[in-house]
Amino acid sequence: MMRLPLVVVMLLAACARRPNVFPEPDQLDKLAAKPIPAKVFPTTERPVERWELEGPFPDKVALVERAPQSRWEQALAEAARARAGAMVLSEDMHCITRETGRFVLANDAAPSRALDDFIAGRCGTLAPSVRTSWFHGEASFELTEDQLFDAWKDQWSRALADKLVGQNTAGVWFGRNDKKALVVLAVGKRNVLVQPIARVPGEDGKVRIQGELLIPAEKTRAVVTKGRYGYARCESDDTVKLPRFSYACPVDRADASARIQMLAFPTGRFLGYTELDVLVTPSGEATRVHERKPPPAVVGEGDVAERLVSQINVVRQQASLPALRLSPTQSQTAASLAPHYFAALAGEAPEIETDVIALGLMAGWRVGESVLYGTFESQWASGDVAELVDAIVAEPVGREAVLDPKLSVVAVGPYVDSGSRTVGVLISGYALAEPRFDEDAVRTIVEKVNCQRAEKGVAPVVWFNPPKDAGARATAALEAGRDPSEVSSELMRETVEVLNKEVSGWVLHENDLEDVRIPEEVITRPSLAIAVVLGRHRPPDHPWTRYIVLLVTADPGRAAK
Repeated sequence: MMRLPLVVVMLLAACARRPNVFPEPDQLDKLAAKPIPAKVFPTTERPVERWELEGPFPDKVALVERAPQSRWEQALAEAARARAGAMVLSEDMHCITRETGRFVLANDAAPSRALDDFIAGRCGTLAPSVRTSWFHGEASFELTEDQLFDAWKDQWSRALADKLVGQNTAGVWFGRNDKKALVVLAVGKRNVLVQPIARVPGEDGKVRIQGELLIPAEKTRAVVTKGRYGYARCESDDTVKLPRFSYACPVDRADASARIQMLAFPTGRFLGYTELDVLVTPSGEATRVHERKPPPAVVGEGDVAERLVSQINVVRQQASLPALRLSPTQSQTAASLAPHYFAALAGEAPEIETDVIALGLMAGWRVGESVLYGTFESQWASGDVAELVDAIVAEPVGREAVLDPKLSVVAVGPYVDSGSRTVGVLISGYALAEPRFDEDAVRTIVEKVNCQRAEKGVAPVVWFNPPKDAGARATAALEAGRDPSEVSSELMRETVEVLNKEVSGWVLHENDLEDVRIPEEVITRPSLAIAVVLGRHRPPDHPWTRYIVLLVTADPGRAAK
């Protein structure tokens, strides 16, 4: 069984022209045309309606080293010593192997992903990625555990050599019933050092996470679930500099559980990766029982996409969000890529293909409308689409991907493996650019300028219109793909001809006009007249549209509205 790291995107802030990091459509088509690997999903799951864990469980989320208590653990400890600190035997991994092993012994199959995540969370693991494997055989109670270790030690040594790669935590559990014996190995990714995390919030209603990254990164961010479908960004302490980090995550005290995920973004990379995944209990009432919410059902391939969108829209309606509409053409692309994505997760194809597919779908090349930005999420489950959606919104990053209020279009790519009764889906949501701007949009930006000037004790600006139809021509030129800097220069030149005085200009690239960042000189210059032109712009080699805000400023003497 695998608890896999999430791949997410960091939306770029306002910036100058960026190189295109997205795979081109023909690259995606070539990948989709490859033969589908025989193994697409990593395990065969067995969903159960109810499962109770055994325990015990820790009061805090922390990395606690475990002393070997069996020959299996002694062999694991020797392997850890040979790796010079790269691996740690830990209590959370032992807990995961124990709870997973109990389920496998009783059901002859892996736990569902939902139960897998529940086990990891209750065991207090910090690892965002846990790979669990096992081997077993018929064994009567006449054979002792020591005898079975001697019989299986070569197989156990090969498993350790194969699975222990990179920086990780690990644990092992041996169990048996009246028919067979089982050895479970769990290996968790460990790219962070974290101080113990309290499962309940402090008096201010926040859970604090402090630690240090063991890998290089340009930035991090953390997100937490709140309530049934809400989510919130954790507050970063800006005085703490990477590789260290410090977050305060606001939780809802009424929640029985809340999930916190911290993401790290490598330098120069567009995709971020989950490096911390923690389950806390804001209400202070933790349960050992996992219950399956949706009714069990197996869906047919032909109706998965429409049913999935309908189910997402049910959740969005309950969250007071507008419904999403399906993009048929982009969904066809997603469906053709889905088996290759899941095969790469299962190790049956190059891992880099997951990045290529995630970026390619987020690009939204075939949405057919002006895309501001895209999101991406993947999930699989042995059950109905309701269970898939439930798994998506259980994660804070999953909620960001499908419950963003600015999304209006969605692409859905399902893949159904009838042999394993498993359904996987790739989902990308898209926020679209406003088709046109009116004077109210410009007035809003001018009011924002004056509000920020007032906070500095500076007088309001004088708002004036660009000369003649220069503003309309600039907007049209941006829409046609002209370079914004060139368009700004032409607008400034025409303004100089009319005002006969020196002007200054700024080009702002924005994802959201509500978040326009006004240049400091525009805020602090004591006497100022300003013209504002808005437009949409998509470079020829880039899939996403940006809002462009052109500012032209001058002394207010001859600049009158």
